[in-house]
Amino acid sequence: MSPSRLPDELLLHIVSMADQGTKLVCTRLCRSLAKTATRHLWKHPYLTHPGQVTRLFTSATAPSSDNSPQMVARSMSLASSSVSSLCSLFPEETRRPYEWITHLTISFDQFEPIPFDDILVILTDCCVNLVSLHMHNTYALFAPTLTQCHWHACVFVLPPGLDAPNWFELYLARHQTAGLPLTHLTILDAVFDERNGSLLVDTHLQTLATCCARLEHLVCNGFFTDMGIIPLAARSPRLQSIALYLPNNISQSNTISHASIDQLAHSCPRLVQVVCRGQSRINSDHAFRTLHATCPHFIYGDFSID
Repeated sequence: MSPSRLPDELLLHIVSMADQGTKLVCTRLCRSLAKTATRHLWKHPYLTHPGQVTRLFTSATAPSSDNSPQMVARSMSLASSSVSSLCSLFPEETRRPYEWITHLTISFDQFEPIPFDDILVILTDCCVNLVSLHMHNTYALFAPTLTQCHWHACVFVLPPGLDAPNWFELYLARHQTAGLPLTHLTILDAVFDERNGSLLVDTHLQTLATCCARLEHLVCNGFFTDMGIIPLAARSPRLQSIALYLPNNISQSNTISHASIDQLAHSCPRLVQVVCRGQSRINSDHAFRTLHATCPHFIYGDFSID
Protein backbone atom coordinates (compact mmCIF):
# COMPACT_ATOMS: atom_id res chain seq x y z
CA MET A 1 0.00 0.00 0.00
CA SER A 2 1.25 3.49 -0.84
CA PRO A 3 2.11 5.67 2.22
CA SER A 4 -0.24 8.32 0.84
CA ARG A 5 -3.17 5.96 1.47
CA LEU A 6 -2.29 5.35 5.10
CA PRO A 7 -4.07 7.35 7.81
CA ASP A 8 -2.04 10.24 9.24
CA GLU A 9 -2.21 8.70 12.72
CA LEU A 10 -0.63 5.46 11.48
CA LEU A 11 2.08 7.30 9.55
CA LEU A 12 2.89 9.36 12.63
CA HIS A 13 3.18 6.21 14.74
CA ILE A 14 5.45 4.51 12.19
CA VAL A 15 7.74 7.51 11.88
CA SER A 16 7.86 7.98 15.65
CA MET A 17 9.56 4.58 15.99
CA ALA A 18 12.46 5.60 13.73
CA ASP A 19 15.74 7.18 14.80
CA GLN A 20 16.74 10.71 13.79
CA GLY A 21 18.71 9.56 10.74
CA THR A 22 15.80 7.53 9.38
CA LYS A 23 13.43 10.45 9.92
CA LEU A 24 15.75 12.66 7.88
CA VAL A 25 15.69 10.07 5.09
CA CYS A 26 11.88 10.05 5.23
CA THR A 27 11.83 13.80 4.54
CA ARG A 28 13.35 13.07 1.12
CA LEU A 29 10.90 10.37 0.12
CA CYS A 30 7.24 10.72 -0.82
CA ARG A 31 5.16 13.75 0.08
CA SER A 32 3.14 12.00 2.81
CA LEU A 33 6.21 10.67 4.64
CA ALA A 34 8.05 13.97 4.26
CA LYS A 35 5.28 15.95 5.97
CA THR A 36 4.98 13.46 8.82
CA ALA A 37 8.74 13.05 9.32
CA THR A 38 9.40 16.79 9.28
CA ARG A 39 6.72 17.46 11.86
CA HIS A 40 8.10 14.66 14.04
CA LEU A 41 11.66 15.95 13.77
CA TRP A 42 10.44 19.30 15.01
CA LYS A 43 8.43 17.71 17.78
CA HIS A 44 11.66 16.79 19.58
CA PRO A 45 14.84 18.48 18.32
CA TYR A 46 17.97 16.82 19.74
CA LEU A 47 20.86 19.29 19.65
CA THR A 48 24.41 18.11 20.42
CA HIS A 49 26.50 20.97 19.01
CA PRO A 50 26.46 24.73 19.74
CA GLY A 51 26.12 25.44 16.02
CA GLN A 52 22.84 23.54 15.91
CA VAL A 53 21.52 25.60 18.81
CA THR A 54 22.53 28.84 17.12
CA ARG A 55 20.90 27.89 13.80
CA LEU A 56 17.73 26.68 15.45
CA PHE A 57 17.10 29.81 17.48
CA THR A 58 18.45 32.31 14.94
CA SER A 59 15.80 31.26 12.45
CA ALA A 60 13.13 31.94 15.08
CA THR A 61 13.92 35.65 14.99
CA ALA A 62 14.25 35.86 11.20
CA PRO A 63 11.66 37.84 9.18
CA SER A 64 8.56 35.89 8.29
CA SER A 65 9.76 35.57 4.71
CA ASP A 66 12.80 33.68 6.03
CA ASN A 67 10.85 31.56 8.50
CA SER A 68 9.97 29.10 5.76
CA PRO A 69 10.64 25.43 5.06
CA GLN A 70 14.01 26.45 3.62
CA MET A 71 15.01 27.93 6.98
CA VAL A 72 13.40 24.99 8.76
CA ALA A 73 15.50 22.56 6.76
CA ARG A 74 18.64 24.59 7.30
CA SER A 75 18.11 24.76 11.07
CA MET A 76 17.56 21.03 11.26
CA SER A 77 20.71 20.40 9.17
CA LEU A 78 18.80 18.71 6.34
CA ALA A 79 20.69 18.00 3.16
CA SER A 80 20.52 20.82 0.62
CA SER A 81 18.92 18.47 -1.89
CA SER A 82 15.89 18.15 0.35
CA VAL A 83 15.35 21.88 0.93
CA SER A 84 13.55 22.64 -2.32
CA SER A 85 11.34 19.58 -1.98
CA LEU A 86 10.12 20.81 1.40
CA CYS A 87 9.07 24.22 0.14
CA SER A 88 5.70 23.09 -1.15
CA LEU A 89 4.83 20.71 1.70
CA PHE A 90 3.39 23.15 4.18
CA PRO A 91 0.65 25.74 3.73
CA GLU A 92 1.29 29.27 4.93
CA GLU A 93 -0.44 28.80 8.27
CA THR A 94 1.92 25.97 9.31
CA ARG A 95 5.21 27.70 8.55
CA ARG A 96 6.02 28.25 12.19
CA PRO A 97 7.75 25.02 13.19
CA TYR A 98 8.63 26.28 16.69
CA GLU A 99 5.00 25.79 17.63
CA TRP A 100 5.44 22.07 16.81
CA ILE A 101 8.20 21.63 19.43
CA THR A 102 6.94 19.83 22.51
CA HIS A 103 10.24 18.27 23.67
CA LEU A 104 13.73 19.77 23.41
CA THR A 105 17.10 18.21 24.24
CA ILE A 106 20.32 20.26 24.35
CA SER A 107 23.17 17.94 25.35
CA PHE A 108 26.91 18.54 24.95
CA ASP A 109 29.89 16.28 25.66
CA GLN A 110 31.64 19.13 27.47
CA PHE A 111 30.45 22.42 28.91
CA GLU A 112 29.32 24.90 26.23
CA PRO A 113 28.09 28.41 27.18
CA ILE A 114 25.16 28.81 24.82
CA PRO A 115 23.80 32.39 24.38
CA PHE A 116 21.54 32.44 27.44
CA ASP A 117 19.89 35.85 26.96
CA ASP A 118 18.75 35.36 23.36
CA ILE A 119 17.56 31.77 23.71
CA LEU A 120 15.59 32.41 26.90
CA VAL A 121 13.36 34.96 25.16
CA ILE A 122 12.84 32.74 22.12
CA LEU A 123 12.13 29.71 24.27
CA THR A 124 9.37 31.58 26.08
CA ASP A 125 7.89 33.49 23.13
CA CYS A 126 8.17 30.99 20.25
CA CYS A 127 8.11 27.49 21.77
CA VAL A 128 4.64 27.96 23.21
CA ASN A 129 3.87 24.21 23.28
CA LEU A 130 7.15 23.12 24.89
CA VAL A 131 6.46 20.76 27.81
CA SER A 132 9.73 18.82 28.23
CA LEU A 133 13.30 20.14 28.39
CA HIS A 134 16.53 18.13 28.83
CA MET A 135 19.82 20.01 29.20
CA HIS A 136 23.36 18.75 29.79
CA ASN A 137 26.65 20.65 30.14
CA THR A 138 25.43 24.18 29.46
CA TYR A 139 23.57 27.11 31.02
CA ALA A 140 20.21 26.12 32.45
CA LEU A 141 17.12 27.48 30.72
CA PHE A 142 13.51 27.39 31.84
CA ALA A 143 10.06 28.05 30.36
CA PRO A 144 6.85 28.43 32.41
CA THR A 145 4.98 25.91 30.21
CA LEU A 146 7.25 23.00 31.18
CA THR A 147 5.88 19.93 32.90
CA GLN A 148 9.17 18.00 32.70
CA CYS A 149 12.59 19.58 33.20
CA HIS A 150 15.91 17.79 33.53
CA TRP A 151 19.19 19.62 34.14
CA HIS A 152 22.46 17.66 34.29
CA ALA A 153 25.76 19.44 35.00
CA CYS A 154 24.19 22.80 34.18
CA VAL A 155 25.08 26.28 35.42
CA PHE A 156 22.23 28.44 36.71
CA VAL A 157 22.89 32.10 35.99
CA LEU A 158 21.03 35.38 35.85
CA PRO A 159 20.88 37.42 32.65
CA PRO A 160 23.03 40.57 32.94
CA GLY A 161 21.33 43.56 34.51
CA LEU A 162 18.77 41.59 36.51
CA ASP A 163 18.94 41.78 40.28
CA ALA A 164 17.63 38.74 42.13
CA PRO A 165 19.00 36.53 44.96
CA ASN A 166 19.38 33.49 42.72
CA TRP A 167 18.12 31.81 39.56
CA PHE A 168 15.20 30.13 41.35
CA GLU A 169 13.93 33.41 42.71
CA LEU A 170 13.79 34.84 39.19
CA TYR A 171 12.37 31.90 37.24
CA LEU A 172 10.40 29.92 39.79
CA ALA A 173 9.41 32.15 42.68
CA ARG A 174 7.83 34.67 40.30
CA HIS A 175 5.15 32.02 39.68
CA GLN A 176 4.29 31.46 43.34
CA THR A 177 0.71 32.71 43.00
CA ALA A 178 -0.40 30.70 39.99
CA GLY A 179 2.06 27.86 40.47
CA LEU A 180 4.04 26.01 37.83
CA PRO A 181 2.85 22.91 35.95
CA LEU A 182 6.10 21.00 36.63
CA THR A 183 5.54 17.31 37.39
CA HIS A 184 9.01 15.88 36.65
CA LEU A 185 12.20 17.65 37.76
CA THR A 186 15.82 16.51 37.73
CA ILE A 187 18.70 18.69 38.92
CA LEU A 188 22.03 16.88 39.11
CA ASP A 189 25.53 18.35 39.53
CA ALA A 190 24.19 21.88 39.13
CA VAL A 191 26.12 25.06 39.88
CA PHE A 192 24.01 27.96 41.14
CA ASP A 193 26.67 30.62 41.15
CA GLU A 194 29.54 30.68 38.65
CA ARG A 195 31.73 32.63 41.02
CA ASN A 196 31.67 30.34 44.07
CA GLY A 197 30.01 27.18 42.77
CA SER A 198 27.25 26.98 45.36
CA LEU A 199 25.24 23.76 45.57
CA LEU A 200 21.55 23.02 45.63
CA VAL A 201 20.46 23.63 49.25
CA ASP A 202 17.35 23.86 51.45
CA THR A 203 16.27 27.27 50.15
CA HIS A 204 15.93 25.81 46.66
CA LEU A 205 13.77 22.95 47.94
CA GLN A 206 11.63 25.48 49.80
CA THR A 207 11.14 27.45 46.59
CA LEU A 208 10.13 24.25 44.81
CA ALA A 209 7.64 23.56 47.58
CA THR A 210 6.06 26.97 47.07
CA CYS A 211 5.96 26.96 43.27
CA CYS A 212 5.52 23.33 42.22
CA ALA A 213 2.53 21.82 44.02
CA ARG A 214 1.97 19.39 41.12
CA LEU A 215 5.41 17.80 41.44
CA GLU A 216 5.33 14.00 41.04
CA HIS A 217 8.96 12.99 40.43
CA LEU A 218 12.03 14.73 41.86
CA VAL A 219 15.71 13.78 41.50
CA CYS A 220 18.46 16.08 42.76
CA ASN A 221 21.75 16.20 44.59
CA GLY A 222 22.97 18.84 47.00
CA PHE A 223 23.32 19.61 50.69
CA PHE A 224 19.88 19.17 52.25
CA THR A 225 18.47 19.07 55.78
CA ASP A 226 15.07 18.53 57.37
CA MET A 227 14.46 22.27 56.96
CA GLY A 228 14.21 21.83 53.20
CA ILE A 229 12.63 18.39 52.86
CA ILE A 230 9.81 18.77 55.40
CA PRO A 231 8.19 21.83 53.71
CA LEU A 232 8.70 20.23 50.30
CA ALA A 233 6.88 17.08 51.42
CA ALA A 234 4.12 19.05 53.12
CA ARG A 235 3.32 20.95 49.93
CA SER A 236 3.78 18.12 47.38
CA PRO A 237 0.84 15.74 47.94
CA ARG A 238 1.17 14.29 44.41
CA LEU A 239 4.78 13.19 44.89
CA GLN A 240 5.34 9.62 43.67
CA SER A 241 9.13 9.34 43.69
CA ILE A 242 11.91 11.35 45.27
CA ALA A 243 15.66 10.75 45.10
CA LEU A 244 17.98 12.97 47.13
CA TYR A 245 21.72 12.48 46.73
CA LEU A 246 24.67 14.08 48.46
CA PRO A 247 27.16 16.19 46.47
CA ASN A 248 29.73 14.10 44.64
CA ASN A 249 32.52 15.03 47.06
CA ILE A 250 30.56 14.00 50.19
CA SER A 251 29.87 10.35 51.00
CA GLN A 252 28.01 10.68 54.31
CA SER A 253 26.03 13.24 56.30
CA ASN A 254 23.76 13.50 59.33
CA THR A 255 21.57 16.42 58.24
CA ILE A 256 18.39 14.46 57.41
CA SER A 257 16.46 12.61 60.09
CA HIS A 258 13.33 10.47 60.41
CA ALA A 259 11.32 13.68 60.70
CA SER A 260 11.69 14.06 56.93
CA ILE A 261 10.67 10.42 56.30
CA ASP A 262 7.66 10.83 58.56
CA GLN A 263 6.57 13.98 56.73
CA LEU A 264 6.97 12.30 53.34
CA ALA A 265 4.91 9.32 54.50
CA HIS A 266 2.20 11.52 56.01
CA SER A 267 1.89 14.11 53.22
CA CYS A 268 2.66 12.04 50.10
CA PRO A 269 0.47 8.90 50.14
CA ARG A 270 1.16 8.21 46.44
CA LEU A 271 4.86 7.56 47.06
CA VAL A 272 6.26 4.58 45.18
CA GLN A 273 9.99 5.21 45.58
CA VAL A 274 12.19 7.07 48.07
CA VAL A 275 15.97 7.32 47.80
CA CYS A 276 17.93 9.16 50.47
CA ARG A 277 21.46 7.77 50.64
CA GLY A 278 24.35 8.54 52.96
CA GLN A 279 22.30 9.86 55.90
CA SER A 280 23.54 8.33 59.16
CA ARG A 281 20.48 9.40 61.20
CA ILE A 282 18.04 7.39 59.08
CA ASN A 283 17.47 3.78 60.10
CA SER A 284 16.61 1.82 56.97
CA ASP A 285 14.24 -0.66 58.68
CA HIS A 286 12.35 2.10 60.45
CA ALA A 287 12.03 4.10 57.23
CA PHE A 288 10.66 1.10 55.34
CA ARG A 289 8.10 0.36 58.07
CA THR A 290 6.92 3.97 58.13
CA LEU A 291 6.51 4.22 54.37
CA HIS A 292 4.87 0.82 53.96
CA ALA A 293 2.39 1.64 56.72
CA THR A 294 1.11 4.87 55.14
CA CYS A 295 1.90 4.63 51.40
CA PRO A 296 0.03 1.68 49.85
CA HIS A 297 1.93 1.88 46.55
CA PHE A 298 5.42 2.09 48.06
CA ILE A 299 7.72 -0.59 46.58
CA TYR A 300 11.31 0.71 46.65
CA GLY A 301 13.58 2.56 49.02
CA ASP A 302 17.31 3.09 49.35
CA PHE A 303 18.64 4.48 52.60
CA SER A 304 22.09 2.94 52.47
CA ILE A 305 25.03 4.66 54.12
CA ASP A 306 27.91 3.48 51.92
